[in-house]
Amino acid sequence: MMARYENAGCGCALLLAVLVLASLGQALERNDWSAVTALVVLIGVILAAVGGSRWLSRRRLNAWLETAPARLAAELPEGESVEWCGVALLHRPSPKGGSVSHAVVGISQSCLVVLSVDAYGSNEYVSVHHAEGVVSWKREGAGEGMVVTVDLAGGRTEALAMKREDAVEFTKQLSLLRDRANRRAERVPTERLAEELAELQELVKRGVLTAEDWETAKRNLLGAPRDRVAECAASLEQLHALMKRGVLSEAEFNMKKWDLLSR
Repeated sequence: MMARYENAGCGCALLLAVLVLASLGQALERNDWSAVTALVVLIGVILAAVGGSRWLSRRRLNAWLETAPARLAAELPEGESVEWCGVALLHRPSPKGGSVSHAVVGISQSCLVVLSVDAYGSNEYVSVHHAEGVVSWKREGAGEGMVVTVDLAGGRTEALAMKREDAVEFTKQLSLLRDRANRRAERVPTERLAEELAELQELVKRGVLTAEDWETAKRNLLGAPRDRVAECAASLEQLHALMKRGVLSEAEFNMKKWDLLSR
């Protein structure tokens, strides 16, 4: 809000300066030197006020840039740290043409975080994107500056302008971020498979499954939906308990067991 008032104030001051310059021209035509002196002093005061306002804005922005990395780190999931951090200009398109903000960009083990602030260092915004939501990116531009456009899940886009060397490193870190996400996705089925094997092996140890049952279970159940494996194991234990109590005969137990394992 303060930045908005400052912006409006600077605009009014510059408009006033234009009006004063017009009055100065008229005073020169009349050779009214006292009026000329007064108007020149007034123009100086207006320009000093505008310059002072801009200086305060830059000072606030510099202070924000110094402290932003620490606040960015606070947005990360617990236990994670910033792998890479850089400064950029962020363009967010909108129906009114979009806006440009200063931004600090950070990448952790599982997230992309963009912390941005308006040109006056007043209004701060933060967006956290998990690796799975980072769809694609491209690097464009020549010379010392480049723009990295990041496409995100849900159709969102972040366009970040930064120095060439930062843009190159940023895209490299985005690739590493996606690689880590892919490895996590591949590791989950493997871990689940180990859990299912252990669960079925426990049934063998307790005598619920025979060696032949074990092979059938591995063939038909491993990789099935997690709920199915758990439900099958629970049903087998219940049937085995019924057989032990004499409610089911061994033949009945085996028939129901094979029915469960062959589904």
